[in-house]
Order: sequence, then structure tokens, then C-alpha cells
Amino acid sequence: MKNILIATTALMLSAGIAAAESHAAPVTVSGNARMGVMNNGTDTAFTSRVRASLKMSGTTDGGLSFGGSFDVHNAAAAANGSSGSVFLSGAFGKIAMGDVDSAVQAAVGQVDQKSLLVLDGPQEVPHIGGGASADDPSLLYSFTTGNISLFLGATDGKTGIGGAADERISVGAKFATDKFSVGVGFADDGAATETSVGGSATFGAATVKAVVSDRDDALGMNFALSVSGTFSGVGVTAFFRDGDSLVDPNIGVGASYDLGGGATVVGGVGSVAGSTVADLGVSFSF
Repeated sequence: MKNILIATTALMLSAGIAAAESHAAPVTVSGNARMGVMNNGTDTAFTSRVRASLKMSGTTDGGLSFGGSFDVHNAAAAANGSSGSVFLSGAFGKIAMGDVDSAVQAAVGQVDQKSLLVLDGPQEVPHIGGGASADDPSLLYSFTTGNISLFLGATDGKTGIGGAADERISVGAKFATDKFSVGVGFADDGAATETSVGGSATFGAATVKAVVSDRDDALGMNFALSVSGTFSGVGVTAFFRDGDSLVDPNIGVGASYDLGGGATVVGGVGSVAGSTVADLGVSFSF
């Protein structure tokens, strides 16, 4: 009799938990990791890292979608909006706040690179508000109809409650099909303005991307170009980036091979700020 009571209680508790979970918004855990060797132009060293991310999503009774995501290692920053992001979307478009892209970054984007670590960044044209900023949380509104996407980005000029920073305003538009895309954007952060154009086109197995940015500050004119393709199971990417603020162009080429199951062998070599950099290792996605 005692065993029957225990089993019945456990069954009722599990049913209650299942019922509660059925009404809860889904929460998923994902992650990424890497291991390998790199040379940053000065030293050769091992490199390894593992990170986890949480993503939450739900739907209102009226059909609106909402959610949020953040990296576990940035949990403290996500609590005040300077990392991670939250969103609400519906027929009106999508509103996202937190560490979100500017409208220029969303519309114009960046060219491609391929490496374990050392070429992740040197290929990027600097967009106003394009990355993490001290004045986050920022706002990004996007609306897509057919092949056209419109973007509006802004910050409130506050570094937290009671703080102060330059306000950022950005607008962008993008037209995209399966074979090509073109995007334009404009940004103003109170100290500088930026006008950028970017595009991509696919020719058979190869995809070409280009970004041009003109700013009225010390960064001046910037240009980047990449060519990517997959041949016999090997992904290859080459990029070139130059600009008024660079003494020497950044150049890189990388390759990857998918081992399946989320594991990829990847490496790259290039010239960054006049120094030769290289890496080789395995990246993982979970």
C-alpha cells in the first residue's frame, strides 16, 4: 500500500510539472566552442573556449511573438540591457532592444571571413553603433515586406540611469533575393555621420560581398570585399579590407571542412595591421 501511495504521489507531481511546462514559454540552450593553435603576429599559443547561450520565446494569445537571448558568460550585463537582447514582433514588424545592431549594420552588414579566431574582426568595416556599446540598451526596429526590409535604430543617449552619452540614430533599407542583395544606411552619433552601401551576389558556387562606408571622422572612407565558395566539401573565403585609417590593408584567406555533428576543422592566414597572423583548429556548435 505504501509503495502504491508513493507511486501515485510521484505520478501526480510529474503531471503537475508537465502541465506547468506546457504553459511556459520555451527555453533552449545552445553553445559553441573552439580549440586550436594561433599566431597573432607576435606569439604562437594555444587557444580554447567554450560558451553557452540561452534563448527564450513565446506567443501571446493575440499572436504576437516575443523572446530574448543572452550568452551565459554575459548574464550580469544582460540583466541591465548592455548584453543580450529582447524582442516583440508581429504584423507591425519587430522591435528589439539591448545589445542590438544599428540600422546600418542590419541593412549593409559585413563581408565574410573564415578562421578559428585571428581573422574575425579585421575584415569588418567600422559602422557607427555596429557593435557592443557603452550606451546600450539600444533599439532596432525592422519591417520586411516581400524582398524589401526597412530598419530604424536608436539609443537614448544614456549610459544607464542618470548617465549621459551621444545619442545614435540610424536608418537603413535592404533589397534581397536568393541570388543578390543591396543595402544602404545612414547613421549619426552626434560626433560623426556615416553613409554606407553594401551588396552581395551569388555566381554558381561562389558568393561575392562588398561594403563601402564613408564617415566624416578620422576613420574616413572604408572598403571591404570577400569571395566565398564551397568546393568538394571544402569551404574557402578570401577577403580584402582597406581604409583611410589603415596603414596597410587587411588581407586574409581561410578554409573549413565540416566533420558533421557540429564539428568543423577551420583555419586561416592573413596580414593584419602589417603583421602575418594564422590559426588552425576545430570549432564546435551544440
